[in-house]
Amino acid sequence: MTGVELEAELRQDIADGKVIVVAGAGLSASVTGGAAPGWRKLVQTGIEHLRSLGETNEWCSWVQNTLTQQFPEALLSAADAVDNKLRQRHEFAPWLRQQVE
Repeated sequence: MTGVELEAELRQDIADGKVIVVAGAGLSASVTGGAAPGWRKLVQTGIEHLRSLGETNEWCSWVQNTLTQQFPEALLSAADAVDNKLRQRHEFAPWLRQQVE
């Protein structure tokens, strides 16, 4: 299949409602010229939000340290920790809404 044929098929699938686009924080940051936060910034704002809600400095420092590591598993671990804490406090949706407004 040529690139032209692939594009035509994709356009038809979009028109038929057969395509779902899944875009993450990295893409959002890229297309907004950095106005939308990337993954690390998003997790950082989650840490800051949790700190403002009274999360311990020990926990925040641990996640912050994990976030500074330069391998994907560390970022995923930090993101998971923030996600879990935000959900436990029923703060995930309000926090996320703040990040995209």
